[in-house]
Amino acid sequence: ITVHADVLELQDLIAMLNGMLQRLDAALIQQRRIISDVGHDLRTPITAMRGELEVALRTPRSPVEYQALLRSVLEEVDRLAGLGDALVALARLEAGEAILDRRDTDLVALVQHEARRFAARHPALALAPPETPAPATSVTVDARLLGLALGQLLENALRHVPPGTPVRTGVRDEDAGVALVVEDAGPGVPAEQLPRLFEPFFRQDLARTRGGAGLGLTLVRSVAQAHGGAVLADRSPLGGLRVRVVLPRAPAG
Repeated sequence: ITVHADVLELQDLIAMLNGMLQRLDAALIQQRRIISDVGHDLRTPITAMRGELEVALRTPRSPVEYQALLRSVLEEVDRLAGLGDALVALARLEAGEAILDRRDTDLVALVQHEARRFAARHPALALAPPETPAPATSVTVDARLLGLALGQLLENALRHVPPGTPVRTGVRDEDAGVALVVEDAGPGVPAEQLPRLFEPFFRQDLARTRGGAGLGLTLVRSVAQAHGGAVLADRSPLGGLRVRVVLPRAPAG
């Protein structure tokens, strides 16, 4: 909206209206991206499950083959469940409606639990602790949300590195606090894209894009901020991407 009058009050009103229109326009653009990207992520596992089930129904199979099919379908169900959990958690965090259930949590035990869970689901993923692991560290956090964020980081690493590529995860002491670390030896991310990794639904370049709505790292950022911490990305000593969720040693606020 343009105004040609010199009345200061009218100019202020027009500026406020233009600001509101810009925010609405940005929200509509983001909504379209969410619908497109999440729709793609929902369609991919559903299409995979449908195809596997249709093939299985065409001819009888051995019990071993049926078990392999069920494991594959279960993996796709886990992907759908993880996407649903991430969407709900992100919506609540972004709206400021999430209530954190803060409890003393051993971060090393939490990381080991998530690593074992992923190793069981993805045997080809070469999980290993960081080179300089921290001792057992207890921090007051919402363990469920933090575990969900760590799971998103591991899922991101799994999606963007070749099978068998080394991936390290663990806990480190840092000057700013205690850091959860996930790093890989994959193709990495260009330096100019690192600051944008945590933007909602940002898609990386094709070297690391193998599906995914860019939702996971946005959720990680929101979880870190809800705990008074931060999430940082840089180049891993392994050659790929390193993401650190740095948490304060004492509860924020």
